[in-house]
Amino acid sequence: TEEFCGDRKVTRPSCSKTGGLARVVGYYEGWTLKRPCNEFMPEQIPSGVYTHLNFAFATIHPQTFEVLPANPTDVPLYKRLTALKRRDKDLKVFIAIGGWTFSDPGSTATTFSDLAGSEQNQKAFFKSLISFMST
Repeated sequence: TEEFCGDRKVTRPSCSKTGGLARVVGYYEGWTLKRPCNEFMPEQIPSGVYTHLNFAFATIHPQTFEVLPANPTDVPLYKRLTALKRRDKDLKVFIAIGGWTFSDPGSTATTFSDLAGSEQNQKAFFKSLISFMST
């Protein structure tokens, strides 16, 4: 769309680790490679700008509470994003779980409340999360 595929420039007056901000957080969308224009590869993220990067999204299976990639094509992107730590050893890379439609009507609408409401579900979630983070 014209709104997202234009050539507008964003000015960032003080986005650097040495600027006045304690954290500079970036947000990388797993679907960026599927855009009709302006694809953005993890390797294009500039070094020395961000203190933290969030990858959007992983998901939670609504019955097993297992943490899973939102899309199988995201797995190589996880590796490419975390590889940026080789250029910047202080960079923190996180994954956002859920997404803007996760609480919409459907199979995942009650997943977070079901998770919070059951110790058994929490144990399953955390076990899976630890495994997910270490792969």
